[in-house]
Amino acid sequence: MRSLSILAGVLLLMAANALGAGSENIIKQRAKDLRDQNNARQGVPPPSQPVTPAYSSAPASATRPVSAQPANPALPKLQATLESVKRDSTITDQLKSQVSTDLLAVAQGRKPSEATTGKLAQELLTALAEKPLESKRLSRVVQNLGVVLNAGKSTPAKVDDALFTMEATFQAEGLARAKAASIARTAKSVADETMPGAVQ
Repeated sequence: MRSLSILAGVLLLMAANALGAGSENIIKQRAKDLRDQNNARQGVPPPSQPVTPAYSSAPASATRPVSAQPANPALPKLQATLESVKRDSTITDQLKSQVSTDLLAVAQGRKPSEATTGKLAQELLTALAEKPLESKRLSRVVQNLGVVLNAGKSTPAKVDDALFTMEATFQAEGLARAKAASIARTAKSVADETMPGAVQ
C-alpha cells in the first residue's frame, strides 16, 4: 500500500512538471500573439516565418538564401574592442573614443549623434568593467547593437527585440537592473536618431 502511494505521488509530480512546462510555452506564445496584435494596430507587419516546402526537387546543398544580407564588417572590430575590457578595468578617454568610433562605423545609414554614441559607449564600458560578458553573450549584444545602429533598415519590432535582448543579457550576467535599463534607453535613443527623418 505504501509503495502504491509513493508511485501515485511520483506520477502526480511528473504530471505537475509536464503541465508547468506546457504553461510556460502557452505564456510565451500568448506574449508573441499580443506583440503581433500590438504591431498590427501600429501598422507593423508581423514577423514572417520561413515556409519550408513539404517536397523540394533541389538537393539541400544547392539551395541558397535569396536575400542574404552581407555581414557588417564593423561588428567584429566593435566586438574586439569591447572584449578588451576586463573586470575592474579603468575606462580611459582613449578607449571610450575608440568604442564611439566603432559604434559610428557600425551605423551604415544615418549616423547617430556623437553625444548619444559617446553616452552609449561609456555605459557599455562601465557595465563590462563591472560584469564582463562571455564571448558568446558579448557577440549577441554586438549583433543587437548592429540592429539598433541600423534601425532605419529594420522593423520597429526587430529593434524592440534587440533592445529587450540586450537589456536581458546584461541582467542575466548580474548587472543591476537600473544599469541594464539605462543601456537599453540610451540604445533606444541611438535607434531613434538613425531613423529616416530624425532631427539631430
